[in-house]
Amino acid sequence: MGELILAEQGTASVPAATMVTLYDDGIGGLYKSSDDPSGVSCFGEYNIYRLGANGTAIGPGIADFYGPNSAIALGSGGVYMLEFYCWYTKTVAGAVTFTVTNTAVNTNMAASCIHSAGTGIQAMVSPLVCGSVTQTTATMAFMPTPSITTAVNNYAYINVVQEGSASTNVRLRATEGTGTITPLRGSYYTCRRLAAGTSVGTFVA
Repeated sequence: MGELILAEQGTASVPAATMVTLYDDGIGGLYKSSDDPSGVSCFGEYNIYRLGANGTAIGPGIADFYGPNSAIALGSGGVYMLEFYCWYTKTVAGAVTFTVTNTAVNTNMAASCIHSAGTGIQAMVSPLVCGSVTQTTATMAFMPTPSITTAVNNYAYINVVQEGSASTNVRLRATEGTGTITPLRGSYYTCRRLAAGTSVGTFVA
């Protein structure tokens, strides 16, 4: 066991090569110093929203995938990573369009979507992949899926890194060309605020 050090903010004096926890006022986050050549590392703190039961059927008009009270509030000027894990079934064969919706415009948004084949996750075939980059609008819609088979389980993974210009609420929404979808129990998303800079750690050529 290492030595336990009690330090008052702004007055700490610790031995050389001691690993310490650092606080970044810029993001209100914690970092850990390290004797590893890779340098300091950030803690993996995040928020999570998960469905403990199947959701209510939504569609065909646009609606929140995780329900009407599932948006998360993000701070002004922050950089965030959101990861959405979606399982669902569909009534009436047809396309589904996923949309990331904010209440304020973004400085930049880069996003990707991986979706099971139109025949469902039971089939071991190539997934559907699409993405978007340099988006600055409040709303960003992915390309529609091909026609989804009725009553099979489907899966979508969506990753978003967004740089906000103002405080915003963000949510994942879905639109169906025909029929409805039912979000399934176990679907969830996480949100983590990233470092204010472009990197954390020591990187070399």
